Amino acid sequence: MRTYTVKEVAEILKVTPRTVRKEIDENKLTIFRAASEIRVTEVALMEYMNIKANRGMTEREAELEEENKGLREELSKLQSVLSEFKTILLKI
Repeated sequence: MRTYTVKEVAEILKVTPRTVRKEIDENKLTIFRAASEIRVTEVALMEYMNIKANRGMTEREAELEEENKGLREELSKLQSVLSEFKTILLKI
């Protein structure tokens, strides 16, 4: 498994090491310590990058948000049909 230093992560993300440390301090980027050194695994870096690409959500959260949107649209259609049935039944 590949690991990166703060400096390497900063280079990959094209930000400063200070920005990387800030993300670490805010628990947005998962790290582990090797002696006194901070290391970021490739998996943790990929997860972090996916979260940033998905408006602050994990990939799974983004998938669920999209599914939820579709379900809300279906519910809206069903509520419209139900309203029509209600109107018809009230006329009887």
